[in-house]
Amino acid sequence: MDNSLIPLLIVAGVTLVVAVGVVLFLRRNDDRSASGLSPATMSMSGGAAAGLMTGGGTEPPAMAATPAALPADGGSEDADDDEAALQGDALIDAATGLGTAVAWDFALRHEEARFARYKEVATVVIAELEGYEMLAERLGREAADRLITPIANTLLRNSRRADRVARVGPVRFHVLLPKTDEITAINYIDRVREETDDWLAAGAVASRLVIGWASPGTGTSLADAMRVAEERMNADRRTHAIGG
Repeated sequence: MDNSLIPLLIVAGVTLVVAVGVVLFLRRNDDRSASGLSPATMSMSGGAAAGLMTGGGTEPPAMAATPAALPADGGSEDADDDEAALQGDALIDAATGLGTAVAWDFALRHEEARFARYKEVATVVIAELEGYEMLAERLGREAADRLITPIANTLLRNSRRADRVARVGPVRFHVLLPKTDEITAINYIDRVREETDDWLAAGAVASRLVIGWASPGTGTSLADAMRVAEERMNADRRTHAIGG
């Protein structure tokens, strides 16, 4: 095969990945309605997918991990001041409509306070797109970035209203699953992994979503769970190394 054709084939693969992601989104709209997710959340995901396909921007949703949607019980006494300080762009990732790292820190602090008070179980999930840098080096970041929004949509589409999904880095995502133990969280993780593996494979793109998760145990905190989730994600990365 002419080597000059390889970049064109990879671009075609990325485009196919996006198209498959949009089809999956459309097929699952009815399922999301049945699970109790709001029309506003569904229209955000559809708009983000449509914007990716047309090259246009995406409009941040009204429901993406804002402090107003966080449970009030168990919060810190400075919650009102924090909420007033965190507004607009600080909370919403413009590219995906998910929460930002700032919104994530806010949500985690609130959940940590509630966990300390009520001992209600929760699970944290960390996910990263492995293979992004290789794709960006070969085709440019604009082409590689086309994978980000479908991943964000998949994480959000499979979440519940009470869950918090945030994009905390270029290809790094955090998910907070309140009132969810590790065994139950695996159901969410398996759905996300299956969907992303399917449409990445359909586009023949050498990328993979690596995932780690954990719940705090006796005498530990959500911060400890985050460290365990990071270790599990890195183990997933080593076990399923791209090109390995």
